[in-house]
Amino acid sequence: MLLRFLLAFTATILLYSPLLSQDSHPLFNTEEPIHFTITVDKSVLLADRGKDPQYHSGSVIVNDSAGNAHTLAAKFRARGHFRKDEKICRFAPLLINFEKGKEKKGSPFAGQNKLKMVMPCESDEYTEREYLLYKVYNLLTPLSLKVRRVKLTLTDSADHTNTELISGFLLEPTDQVAIRNNMVEVEKQGLSPEYLLPSDFALMAVFQFFAGNTDWSVQFQQNIELAGPTKNAALSPIPYDFDHAGFVNAPYAQPAEELDMQSVRERRYRGYCLSSLESLQPVFAIFRGKRKEIEDLYRLNTNLPDSYKKWSLDYINAFYLLIDQPKRVKEAFNYPCRPGGTGGVIIKGMKEQ
Repeated sequence: MLLRFLLAFTATILLYSPLLSQDSHPLFNTEEPIHFTITVDKSVLLADRGKDPQYHSGSVIVNDSAGNAHTLAAKFRARGHFRKDEKICRFAPLLINFEKGKEKKGSPFAGQNKLKMVMPCESDEYTEREYLLYKVYNLLTPLSLKVRRVKLTLTDSADHTNTELISGFLLEPTDQVAIRNNMVEVEKQGLSPEYLLPSDFALMAVFQFFAGNTDWSVQFQQNIELAGPTKNAALSPIPYDFDHAGFVNAPYAQPAEELDMQSVRERRYRGYCLSSLESLQPVFAIFRGKRKEIEDLYRLNTNLPDSYKKWSLDYINAFYLLIDQPKRVKEAFNYPCRPGGTGGVIIKGMKEQ
């Protein structure tokens, strides 16, 4: 198992090394927030949050780099599962579906079809906390969703004086992540994690442990997308939706009851049982090499209160203290092997709408 892991890990590094300089879509090649306006029947869109939400037609107005305004026809609908519940979140995450046509040429949305947008649920702070977890994973691997902060003006088409300023972020489409990694996106329910590329699975699973996130599974593609060089090759996981992570610590977030955990802040390794934990050392080495950059994402962030920045840096430090102590590594990452534990529990979740 160890030799197989190390060979796969080396192959992955060789595979990705020429790709690190490849550009993603220009929309996700900057840290600057993108400002745009959505005009739609606001009350209807915000109320349509049932099991089968419908698209609602409207428009997006956005400026290009020269300051020229582009008006794009689009339709919008609520997406997701948990955050779609109006009892939990004021805004559901949105799916923006641009109409096909040449009018997108020259706009920041040129070449885009469907985009997922995370909207604030409890407050802008929790949205920023989740955004940062995507940025952490970007530091660890190019096989990750890029994100772009949004400053949105939501305008009611029935009453243009009814406007609201909203902060959120856009997610890079999974097929674009696959393309820039010379891969294809794959939909495959029921796949055991052991059949994924070991190095990529281990990196993802340790990242989820770092984030305090247990709300995922490969078997049901719960908050996991898959990609590979071909549909029949060993696949790699691409995680998303981190709002239930301990790092975010949203007021509504609770661990699945069957995991027997007290809080989402509790770290629980959800990988599979390994014959040797030495196979995780290359992953730990990646984390160690990126520690300063990870900490700087929090330390230098101007959108978070000092109290949360201090807490997050302590949470990061606790992770690094753990991976540097062999006894604690054995205790934490051997959890899936523990008789009577919950290491074999699979989070089925709900496939988002």
